[in-house]
Amino acid sequence: MIENIDYYYPNPKPKCPEGYDIEEVEAPDAVYIVVSKVLMYGVFVLTTIGTVQTYFGNNLIITIGDMIGLLLFILLTYCHYKVIHTSPGIVQNYIPVASQQELNEAIERVKKGNRSGCKTCDICYRVRWCSKCEKFRPPRSYHCKKCGYCIEKRDHHCPWVSNCIGKNNMKFFVQFIFYASSALLLSSIINGFSIFHAVIHYDLLHGSFNWSIITLIVPSAVGMAIGLALFAGMLVLLINYLISIMHNETSMESIEIARLLKINKGKRDLVFENIPSYDRGVFNNIKETMGPTILDWFIPSQRRSNELEL
Repeated sequence: MIENIDYYYPNPKPKCPEGYDIEEVEAPDAVYIVVSKVLMYGVFVLTTIGTVQTYFGNNLIITIGDMIGLLLFILLTYCHYKVIHTSPGIVQNYIPVASQQELNEAIERVKKGNRSGCKTCDICYRVRWCSKCEKFRPPRSYHCKKCGYCIEKRDHHCPWVSNCIGKNNMKFFVQFIFYASSALLLSSIINGFSIFHAVIHYDLLHGSFNWSIITLIVPSAVGMAIGLALFAGMLVLLINYLISIMHNETSMESIEIARLLKINKGKRDLVFENIPSYDRGVFNNIKETMGPTILDWFIPSQRRSNELEL
């Protein structure tokens, strides 16, 4: 036991006015996937309707932009597919090298927390037990109630891809966000340029009023509005995950550290003394997640392990 540190985080269940426990109600992951695909393909289709039909092959700038946009769309679609269908890293047959006393203490530590209705923040301990799987789990692994497994280097469960983000698919997830952000920004620029060009050259293109202008300005305007809104959200997400990767700290670890600090007020230094650090420097941290070479960082291929990985 680590002296002077409290590792039991109160986890009271929310109750309704009548005093009954409120069960969490979440939409099925399939709903999120459908919505994400509709938005993703919707912006692409709107951009195609609004610009390609009118300017592709006729305007060099938009033609080049459309070709780059198509490449980005193919890359983000492939990365999205790989995030969904790549196993995040399910913990199987893990047996820690530890004394029987350490094993027993890890089991009892979690059971004690369950009996008191608390979450056990045991990131400080080398040996950890999962009461859901009834198995030991390696460092940086956490249980996912949706997947029903402990996941290696688990970051979070993403309903938009109906999968956990962990050791094996974090690279594809970050690449998906990067390529999606790039494609959305480019599509917004192309749509904006198309609207501007159409307004400036309205008479040149159509002479007098023509309903065909609706097929250019309306789709481009809608596509740009949706694209910019999605780009803003994706950019924030991308920045957040780039910072996490550079510090080599997952979302689950950040949450657990925050909980430990909350229940151990005034013991910040003591908490950080006992928390294992996986920070090996910015570039080495990026290599651990994205691969050993810069080319690996951008090509959506299976992550290659390296000697820095723990």
